Amino acid sequence: MKYFFAVVLAFPVLLVSGCDEVPAAPPPKPAAATPATTRPSPKPIVTHHILVVGDSLTQGSPESSVTWPALVWPTLKASVGIVVPVIAGEGGSGYVHPGNTGSTFGQRAAMYVTPQDELVVFFGSSNDSVASPNVLASAAHDAFAKTKAAAPAAKLLVIGPVATNPRPAPELARIPGILRNEALAVGAVFVDPIAEGWLADPGLIGSDRVHPNDAGQKYLAERIGPLMRDALQTSGGS
Repeated sequence: MKYFFAVVLAFPVLLVSGCDEVPAAPPPKPAAATPATTRPSPKPIVTHHILVVGDSLTQGSPESSVTWPALVWPTLKASVGIVVPVIAGEGGSGYVHPGNTGSTFGQRAAMYVTPQDELVVFFGSSNDSVASPNVLASAAHDAFAKTKAAAPAAKLLVIGPVATNPRPAPELARIPGILRNEALAVGAVFVDPIAEGWLADPGLIGSDRVHPNDAGQKYLAERIGPLMRDALQTSGGS
C-alpha cells in the first residue's frame, strides 16, 4: 500500500516595522453652494383714479391749443404711477351757475365720481360771482359732502377761482373765503389762486382777456400738478 503525505508549507507573514504610517487623506470638502441669484420683486402696478371738475379753464377754450390737465398727466405718471383721469370741465359752470350744457360742479361731480376715485379736484369758478354768499356756500357744501359720500377714500383738492385782474371785483374776491370754509369743513385741501396771484401776468392770457393761452395753461399745470402729486403720494392707490 502506498501512502501519500500532504506537506503543508506555511508562508510567514512578514511585518515591516519602522515605517511611518501614511495617514488617510481627508475627505474632500463639499463645494460651496453658489448662492442663487435673487431677482428683485417687480413693483406692484399702482393705478390712481382722478376726477377733475371745473369750468372753461379746465375744459379749454379757443385761446389755447392745450389744457392744463393734459400737461399734468405725463408728469404724474412719472412720479406716482398710472393715472386714470376723468375731466368734467364745462364752460360757464360753477357751484351755482350752470354751464353751457346746464350742469353745475356738484351735478357733474355726482355724474362722474366713483368709489375708486382717489383724488377729486374742484377748480373755479369766477362764474359764481353772480351767486349770493349763502347760496354759494350751500351749493359748495352739497357738492363736497356728496362727493365724499360717493368716494369715501378720495382726497379733495379745492382750488378757488382765478382773477386775471390784480384788483378783482368784490363779487369775485369774496368767493375764496366761502369755498375755504366749506372745503376745510370736509377735510379738503384749499388753494386760493387770487391770493397767490395765478395768471397775474398778462402774457399768460389770450386775446379775449379772460382765458389762458398756451403759456397760461402750462403755468396752471406747473401750479396744480404738484398739488395733485402731493395728494396722491399720501394715499394708497389701487
